[in-house]
Amino acid sequence: MSCNKQILFHVGLPKAASSTVSQLVFLNNPEINYLSKHSRDNHLINYIKHTILTLDHKYFMKKLGKAREKFLELSLEVDRPNVLSESGMCNKDFMENFQRLALVTEGMKDRLEFLIIIRSQPSAIISSINHVGHLFSEMETQGEENVENFLGLLINHGLNSKKTPTYFKSFDYQYLFDLIEQLFPNSKMHVLLFEQLQDDKELFQEKLREILKIKNVSIDGALNVSKKSEKEETYYPSTPFFPVLSKLLKNPFLFSFVISGTRRRSFLTFNKRILSYLKYSPEMQTHISNQQKKLIKSAYEESNRFVSKKFKLELDKYGYY
Repeated sequence: MSCNKQILFHVGLPKAASSTVSQLVFLNNPEINYLSKHSRDNHLINYIKHTILTLDHKYFMKKLGKAREKFLELSLEVDRPNVLSESGMCNKDFMENFQRLALVTEGMKDRLEFLIIIRSQPSAIISSINHVGHLFSEMETQGEENVENFLGLLINHGLNSKKTPTYFKSFDYQYLFDLIEQLFPNSKMHVLLFEQLQDDKELFQEKLREILKIKNVSIDGALNVSKKSEKEETYYPSTPFFPVLSKLLKNPFLFSFVISGTRRRSFLTFNKRILSYLKYSPEMQTHISNQQKKLIKSAYEESNRFVSKKFKLELDKYGYY
């Protein structure tokens, strides 16, 4: 990427090593101006992300002007690549999130480039189900049902049906890239493969160096479990509850208030999820059969062929179709 105050926006797709790359490559790298909650612009970044990702339409429009002002205030540099990373863009409202990003960056959209790491849909989908699902103890008995429900929606309605939740469309990479190109017509897109990070870290590092135009990129320690080891990917649920618990314990008054009858229902829910977290073990993972993998591959095959050809990715070599 050019360092002429361009911004490389790392769009984190579900379970595609987004956090790994952010922490190992972007964070604390002296060759990168990483615009994150750890940077001097943390208050600006937090405001922009909050406006885009969490506000309803009415309050988003109310805060849009201020969000634009804060985007213009970002400390962009010329000599180092400016990198902004967000893993929440592709949630169930991802189309609206990108539309909002386009509105917030109005007048500066030409400065944006996009970095997206994609992962073959069968493994990305089951990884997502496992990662999110374990926050609830019901996952122990309903994991297979969750997979069947997904496949049922996929087979009975298809990806482009109004009945199919938009979250599933985020795995349709052609659809996602077309949306970004439509909203940011002059922005360059860089696409990397999760499978390359998994199988050939040297190649993945080299591609990142080319994109960022820097010398030092290290992803040592990333995805240590490889396909060749025949071990399953290990999931440990991400949860916001431990930070909340820590705050409660530091504030006796707040803690006593929460466990009072006034907040009993919230506390019971909180307790249930903590117990679910503590009880979780890798043996509780949901798995899909080879037939189910074929069904998912088939649903995304046309999209993957298009993306493979457009970005010269040879996705067939990595089992995308």
